[in-house]
Amino acid sequence: VDDDLTLLRNAGFVAAAADGGWVLARSLEGVTLMDLYRALGLPLATSLREEGNEPWQARIASAIQRIAWAEKDALALSLAELVGPGAPVAPFPNRHRRP
Repeated sequence: VDDDLTLLRNAGFVAAAADGGWVLARSLEGVTLMDLYRALGLPLATSLREEGNEPWQARIASAIQRIAWAEKDALALSLAELVGPGAPVAPFPNRHRRP
């Protein structure tokens, strides 16, 4: 969790609070799932297209392209849309941060 929070802090999603907890530093309306995936370094289907030139990869290239397009559309959802209107955002628990 601490490593993920560090990645999110570096991407400007969260900020360390004075009490040792974490707070959101960006509006959920202006952030997409794609932004979150990229900030956390999560794998995306688009990375599958870039990995090599083996014969089997050429045979599945069109399927990977369709998956990448679907992924892009799905991850364009804002975090505000994901949690819905009026949904409470639970605070991160107070924890001792690593230096």
